[in-house]
Amino acid sequence: PREPLRGAIVAYETFLHSRPQIPHYRFNLATARLNLAWWLNRQGQTDEAEQLGFEAVSALEWLIAEYPDDLRYADRDAESRIVYAQVLRDRGEFDRAYQHLEIAVDHFEAQTLDERVLPSHRERLAEALLLIGQIVVLDGENDSAREIITAAVGQLQQLLGDDAIPQISDLIAWAQFRLAWIEWHDGNKDVARQHTVNAIALRQAMPRTAVWLDSHAWLLLFAPDVQQRDSQLAAELLEQATNLVPE
Repeated sequence: PREPLRGAIVAYETFLHSRPQIPHYRFNLATARLNLAWWLNRQGQTDEAEQLGFEAVSALEWLIAEYPDDLRYADRDAESRIVYAQVLRDRGEFDRAYQHLEIAVDHFEAQTLDERVLPSHRERLAEALLLIGQIVVLDGENDSAREIITAAVGQLQQLLGDDAIPQISDLIAWAQFRLAWIEWHDGNKDVARQHTVNAIALRQAMPRTAVWLDSHAWLLLFAPDVQQRDSQLAAELLEQATNLVPE
């Protein structure tokens, strides 16, 4: 998707230059930059991803300042900070990532207390909390990380149901996997094993797409207890995932 996104960026830059008074051009430009930043970060191109993420966040900050009553801009700003934080995390800039995540958490926590709360608000809040949990655990603060990740699971569990999107189960599985490692390091081996069982069960029930098969294989390769790993099944799942990707 890189070239279409670059094309969108050029187009909206041109629109914005000719008609800077139209806020939605700036909004769409920020969105395109953010999407490209996410994609480039997945490809390991973190320098350009960081620059695009910074530009997206800056543009959305401007929109919030100019249009403080428009919730669309505030929501997208918080979402952009989560993506930008992922880029910063992958660059090892943990303090900067944490700062942006705190802003996102504050925004989405406030939304969850509003009667107009949307499922996406809870999902984004959980994503931000999971990222904070990852950063906190790097400092050896396992108790804080456990509390934060458990809070993320609590938000996600409110979204489970017959019409829940697979992304919700995937996020819960990742949370369970990270909790498993925390408990394993703290010597709570049985609790860790149960978290791993929960994560694998969630992944087994998900659609057989390349993304979810790859995620399932990851759990089987990197479970904290080697007895719960299954490299043979993981290899089979990765082969299935590869076959599902278009040529």
